[in-house]
Amino acid sequence: MQLIKSNLSNILKTFDCKVQKGVFPYNFMNSDNLFYIGNKPEKKYYENISLKNYNEIPNNNWNVKDETLRYLKSDIEGLLEILLKFSKNIFENYSLNISNYPTLPSLSLSIYTSSFYNESNKIKMIKGQVEKDIRKSYFGGNVDVYINEVKNAYIYDMNSQYPNAMLQEMPIGNPIFTTEKNIDNIFGFVYGKITAPSEEILRVPFIQYKDSYIGNVTCPRGEFSRMIFTEEMKYARKYGYSIDIEYGYHFEKGTGLFDDFVNKHYLIKKESTDPVLRQIAKLMLNALYGKFGMKELNSKLKIISVKEANKITKNYNYSVFAKLNNDKVLIKYSSRINENLRKLFKTQEDRLSEKAESVKSIFLSDTGLGKKRGVPSAVHIASAIAAYSRISINEFKNIPGNPCIMSDTDSVVLPKKLNEQFVGKEIGQMKLEHIIKHGIFIRKKLYAIITDQNKEVIKASGAKSKFLSFDNFITLLNGNNVVSERLSFNVIWKELKINIVKTPIILKGLNHQPLTLFNTTDTNFKFISIPKSYPLIIYSKNILNLSRRTLSLKGQTSEAYLSAQIMENKPQQELDRLDDTNIFKEP
Repeated sequence: MQLIKSNLSNILKTFDCKVQKGVFPYNFMNSDNLFYIGNKPEKKYYENISLKNYNEIPNNNWNVKDETLRYLKSDIEGLLEILLKFSKNIFENYSLNISNYPTLPSLSLSIYTSSFYNESNKIKMIKGQVEKDIRKSYFGGNVDVYINEVKNAYIYDMNSQYPNAMLQEMPIGNPIFTTEKNIDNIFGFVYGKITAPSEEILRVPFIQYKDSYIGNVTCPRGEFSRMIFTEEMKYARKYGYSIDIEYGYHFEKGTGLFDDFVNKHYLIKKESTDPVLRQIAKLMLNALYGKFGMKELNSKLKIISVKEANKITKNYNYSVFAKLNNDKVLIKYSSRINENLRKLFKTQEDRLSEKAESVKSIFLSDTGLGKKRGVPSAVHIASAIAAYSRISINEFKNIPGNPCIMSDTDSVVLPKKLNEQFVGKEIGQMKLEHIIKHGIFIRKKLYAIITDQNKEVIKASGAKSKFLSFDNFITLLNGNNVVSERLSFNVIWKELKINIVKTPIILKGLNHQPLTLFNTTDTNFKFISIPKSYPLIIYSKNILNLSRRTLSLKGQTSEAYLSAQIMENKPQQELDRLDDTNIFKEP
């Protein structure tokens, strides 16, 4: 069961629990001191402990056994207090028993279906080729770095970005296959050749494309083909994008599908003084959307006999199969479709009456496209919500005279303040998170800032931020690598053991000349975003496409090259391992 996705310490604080997370010197322990009694370990062996809290620990007669039991007892009692508060709140407000729901998204879906869903909205499940096609339009947030170093800037976060997107019009009813070329006559998803505007027209491109060979997602220039939500494409036309449609799937427009659910929970989150109510409202707001994009393959994890396991492997998809002792096997396999989704989504192939005369459509049930076997989902809802979310943040990436420095899923860094009309506490508005004195942005999810309060804020996906400093980011900015480490859990299924391993990791330094912005009044510069804006690469048996573009950095002109690489007779798995940093070179 995973109902609240956070660490225990944070949850205990958020739920205002009487029991709080204890402290323990993990780094002190080894096989030779399991029965240690003596002075308390030095402060360096504790993680995230203040000097005040460390001094409160008695110095003499510190006992490993007693401290371990005390630490575990507080964890269990704290977890119990959280579950009791959470369970009581859910039952009193929604009459649901949390023990019936293994994850927060499944609980959130049940709350929506039992208390907020209107069957007239006709949310349908889709499967087969239609589901596969529309799933290709399903992208996450658009994250990238456009300027590597800045002085005097602002970080803004959006209030409840995805819940705000859920208030928009949604694709409902049965999908209708169409060859209509005019996107204004379609509401749903279309496949076609998209042409991105030049850098002179649009500084920061924002329509995503997934490279089928490397697997990475970029926002390229030039031409590329993909499936896309019609409303995202209509929005992109304002910035110079165009599309030549080959085919699409038309839906009815559904309004107000999630309005009551979102508005109720956002009001609680914004105004409630009860920390438990406020946190649960926040959890519900952020958990529901993703459930619609999941392929409904619930999994079971069991320890059973080898004979039973062999039967399961013949009839189910399985992802874990580990032999244990005493003729036992640990197996994880998929089960039947979630019953709540069966009630919510009607899969019958009832035909839609054609409402738009100009839509040249063919019913899916006539073509057979809707009859292919597959795993059902409501990915069209999830994809639409994700697209509306991207639209909301894209508004802040190409503001004249206020160039975007870095963008994350729901945040942007800008050299100038936003107009007050965009800032506030309402859903979908922006809030000022930090004022930056000095910021270094290496690449996606890897940056460090010093705030106007002289506080260091470090984000490092895949690495422990506490092991890094602002000086490390200066090193990265200068093109040098930084060695750090992270703790990982090594699971040995056969022995039912978990080992904590310190794994060294190398953070690669910037692989091109850094682009800096120190004078916020000087915005007349061109920029390079590597690898975001590189042209699409066509793989062949001979050579990669060689591309070249001119750029201007700090008034100096230089050349950026995309290095050519021989790919003859390379196996597919080797192509899949290619990383962006390996295919870019500065001359």
